[in-house]
Amino acid sequence: DPGVVEYRQAGSYIITLKASNRHGGEDEKSLTLTVDSQLQAGFNLTNAASQYSPVRYHIDNTSGGATSYQWQFEGGQPASSTQREPGDVIFSSPGPHRISLIVGNGRISTQKDTTIVVAPDLQTDFSISWETIDNDLQVPFTALIHNQSQQATHYQWQAPGGIITDPGASEPQINYSAPGSYV
Repeated sequence: DPGVVEYRQAGSYIITLKASNRHGGEDEKSLTLTVDSQLQAGFNLTNAASQYSPVRYHIDNTSGGATSYQWQFEGGQPASSTQREPGDVIFSSPGPHRISLIVGNGRISTQKDTTIVVAPDLQTDFSISWETIDNDLQVPFTALIHNQSQQATHYQWQAPGGIITDPGASEPQINYSAPGSYV
């Protein structure tokens, strides 16, 4: 019994047993043992632009010990790949999209999934209301702005004839001191 034999590097190893007995008999047997590298599925995503459609991601495969690759890009173009480095993938539809990689070495496989989110396009919308004291719609009048914009990060309000409390705020108030029709 040779005890425990430990291999620290991937490769093919020949294990041989030579046996003999006290009557002069000899025999030998060899087996080849192939040890694989540790199998790991991994990748990095790079998006140099915005999260708004269309979004282009560059995929860098960081897997180890693999000989086969099965990529799935839910809602992406291309939708799949079997290349080690699939390159760039474009996602055009807003919402979550799963990126999945299954790597194998001929014996076992492992998987990594991640989800990216494509933001919807910018939509500008708002409504106006006022406090009960201004129900008569007479000056002085204060308009309360209710911003319902989607995916906006900066605001610049304009209200000719009115005084805006903070033109860069998400929901400013606009004060009118002269009667008139304002568009």
